[in-house]
Amino acid sequence: MTRVFFAVLAALLLAGCTVLTCVPATIVVAEMQQQERLESRVESVRPHPVSGRPEAVRRDAVERSCWVRAADGDWTPVDETTWRRAERGKPLDVCR
Repeated sequence: MTRVFFAVLAALLLAGCTVLTCVPATIVVAEMQQQERLESRVESVRPHPVSGRPEAVRRDAVERSCWVRAADGDWTPVDETTWRRAERGKPLDVCR
């Protein structure tokens, strides 16, 4: 039973890793976009003062996402450092 569990767990983890693989590509930047949104994050959990039930302690945070559009029209998410390096009409190394 334990071996089956670990075999299934390993298969799921390996499958998850294949989704997150990076295929290096060089694109010509056509457009750049940076988006910001307010997101509520769970910082910790504490007991409710009256009921004693677990209660999430939340904190608002600004979540930034950076995108570049290639000349072929595809938008690609990039980290902020790569986004700052990007220039319209210039090649840029990204992960697709």
